[in-house]
Amino acid sequence: MQPPAFKELWIILRLAGPLIASQMAHMLMVFTDTVMMGKIGPEALAGGGLGAATYSFISFFCVGVMAAVGTLVSIRHGAGDSEGVTRLTQAGLWLAW
Repeated sequence: MQPPAFKELWIILRLAGPLIASQMAHMLMVFTDTVMMGKIGPEALAGGGLGAATYSFISFFCVGVMAAVGTLVSIRHGAGDSEGVTRLTQAGLWLAW
């Protein structure tokens, strides 16, 4: 019989498997894009790096805002404030748009 820690580790790894595979596929895609831009020339590589940095900044900011909205909606829901839940959900959807 396996110790409980190994059983829990196996369950966690099974849950995390698709996320790990997705992240690895994304990293492989970024690596492939970088190699292809490098073959075009240094200007293309610099432009791709600048575009990736700009996209990452905007993306991380939006994910942070949406995480904050989710937390605030949860707090309002726990407090029984259905009007606040509606208002914050609408604001979050507006921000996501």
